[in-house]
Amino acid sequence: MRSLYTDERGVSPVVATLLLISLFIGVYAIYMNVTIPSEFATKEKEHMSEVRDSFLRLQSAVQEMSAGESRSISVPMSANLVSGTVRGPGIGGRLVVIENESLYYEIQNAYYSPQTYIYENGAVILYQPRENKSIMVSPPTMVSVVPYGDNVKVTIRSVRLMSSGEVTGTGTETLAVSIITSETSGGNPNGVSGMPGDSTYTHVDLSSSGLNLLNFDGTSTEGVWTDTENFNGGWGHSFPTEEMPSAGEFICEDASCSVTFLAPDPTGTAKNFIKCSAETVDFTDGEYDKIHIIAASNYGDITKDFTVNYTDETSTDFSRTVEAWEEAVAGGDYHHTAKTFTHRHHYTTGNDSATVRLFHIWLDTDETKTATSMDLPTDVNIKVMAVTLEEAAAAQPPDKPTLSSPSDGTTTNDNTPAFTWTAGSGATSHRLVIDNDPDFADEENIYDNANLGGSATSCTIENELPYDNYYWKVIAVNAQGENESDVWTFEVVEELVEELLEKVTIVIQSNYPDAWRDYLVGLVEQLRDDGIYATIDLQNLQLTVHGESTDPGVKDIYVVRESKDVSIAIS
Repeated sequence: MRSLYTDERGVSPVVATLLLISLFIGVYAIYMNVTIPSEFATKEKEHMSEVRDSFLRLQSAVQEMSAGESRSISVPMSANLVSGTVRGPGIGGRLVVIENESLYYEIQNAYYSPQTYIYENGAVILYQPRENKSIMVSPPTMVSVVPYGDNVKVTIRSVRLMSSGEVTGTGTETLAVSIITSETSGGNPNGVSGMPGDSTYTHVDLSSSGLNLLNFDGTSTEGVWTDTENFNGGWGHSFPTEEMPSAGEFICEDASCSVTFLAPDPTGTAKNFIKCSAETVDFTDGEYDKIHIIAASNYGDITKDFTVNYTDETSTDFSRTVEAWEEAVAGGDYHHTAKTFTHRHHYTTGNDSATVRLFHIWLDTDETKTATSMDLPTDVNIKVMAVTLEEAAAAQPPDKPTLSSPSDGTTTNDNTPAFTWTAGSGATSHRLVIDNDPDFADEENIYDNANLGGSATSCTIENELPYDNYYWKVIAVNAQGENESDVWTFEVVEELVEELLEKVTIVIQSNYPDAWRDYLVGLVEQLRDDGIYATIDLQNLQLTVHGESTDPGVKDIYVVRESKDVSIAIS
């Protein structure tokens, strides 16, 4: 036995093994301390680029939209910190909209520099907390200069956020953006009307004691993969609870869909779908125009009949395609994408990177009859999550038109001016009336055109107006009645003498002055290139446009102010 301890032939294998272990530990340490952080930093950087693109889409949407329009913009809330062997920390973002101030997204990245993207006053700004530095990623179209006869028209635009809200977490959030009103003062305004609200929505509570139709759990909780019946059965996948709408009211992510739904409880083992087997969904009798359904198929696209029953004992079959939850987008008629999920769960392997969706389909019912119930298809691969009934508002006279130009109190030397307005919603025709009598009482109006269409927003008169003071209005007309605009006045003169603008000052309210200072410096240079004398107060973020200057070639300035009121809902 003594010779075993002194035999040098056993030393080499031991040393070799220790060297291999040391080498492995060294390589692993380099991988964990260098490669993984670098890879995760790249993923977080890519995530911030996606957030920037979302904010740029928001900026573009607000610039393009008119009153009453709405769109949706998705904002990724977290980076996917997963390598081939290691899962990184699940770090979520924070998305906040502050009324009259800004929208911002912030995230404390674990590997890449923390960053915050901001949308305010029509601009997209990047703020870097570590450096306490802000950079304007995309400037606003705040000031524009165009020729205006022999003078110059300077248009000053502003964007106001008319809502507030906050959400934190991972996954993807949707910004539903709507332009509520657009108000203009000054010369050549372009007023527009507000958002319509024409329908009443009634949620059918599928989980109520009266119906109790929810018979299937299609969601699972992250980390508790087996608290589900698996949405697609034997394949073992389900919707992720963390991205499901919370129990209560929610709206489609598709901006063209304004329907609200009642989401069931997505947590634990709660039943949150109807696995369809010809169930009857009873509801309060009503003359409904549409029946809206949130559903998805777990096994390919399936076309089946949904049957609506009426109190006169008749019924109507509606053939609809319920699309597979793996479909990329809602296709065909009567479809919207209701909700997009960035991943799904598997009951044994956990998160699955496949993107899945819920879809919104609807049935155009016979609104002349009283509907009492709906029979679902006989196919267990179709799963229904929510039902909403829509009842259109009773027909009403059209909305009041909003006059735009010529502005109230304007003086012009154009005796065939163009008249513009915002159409009265619901109008089938419009009537433009011009007279030198403010009461239009003599029944012999100087101009009276009742042949303008329901969507008409402008008219240029054919005959020249003599030099005089005039009053004008627009009347919206439909079968239910009329609605008149305000009465505005203008004067036609032989020679137009404009008062020279002394000055107008724009004040920027911002928590990120560095970005705005650089923008204002560039804006002043641009204005001076256009022949406009402008000065700035960088300390107080003020831009002043002067109406006269000793510099040669500077023209008189006519100022127009425009503002957009923007509603941003986070869902």
